[in-house]
Amino acid sequence: MRRCTFKQPPSGNAMIKPNQYAIKRIFPAIFICIGILTATKAAAIETELSIRIENNLVLASVGLKGIDREELLASLKEGLTAEIFFQIRLYRKNKGLFSLLGDWLLLEKKPSYTAYKKFFPDEYVIETSEGDTYSYHEEESFIRNFCLLRDYRFTTTEDINLTDCYILARISINPVKLEPPLHLIVIISSIGRTTSWIEWHPEKEEQKQ
Repeated sequence: MRRCTFKQPPSGNAMIKPNQYAIKRIFPAIFICIGILTATKAAAIETELSIRIENNLVLASVGLKGIDREELLASLKEGLTAEIFFQIRLYRKNKGLFSLLGDWLLLEKKPSYTAYKKFFPDEYVIETSEGDTYSYHEEESFIRNFCLLRDYRFTTTEDINLTDCYILARISINPVKLEPPLHLIVIISSIGRTTSWIEWHPEKEEQKQ
């Protein structure tokens, strides 16, 4: 009598492997194609920086110029969120032979805003990394405040002597941010949306005055 044998079905891992290999081949193509489209569409954005000293406080105002207003508002009206990051650095110049090592980074701050739209009531909301929350009913007022870090307490003249120092600032913005597991959109939308560094020098400010 002939014995019948049955092959065991492939394990769960074996059945998934072909899909994993396909995904590995497809994802780089998605990144390249969508990334190129987003980069070419990205508007030229710039950072504006002003520093003032008041009661020993070094106050930094950092603003974003050239934002795509329509894109920002459209993403919020779709129920998404937007993020903006303000990066501020304080350097001290090295002199003599030490200048070959570059300048010393004394301080760095990275405050940020997260914005979204509420529909009941109809308003735009900004949440800061400092824990504050602000609401705006008018679009122009919202955009103006979202793109500006005003009088940020960067440091004090008691902690740091600004002599031979200078300050750098730049801004990064993600007009579209989706919550997990769709972080892929965040990576793509950030391409081409970081400004160049802008500098502030105490001696140049004194010359203006």
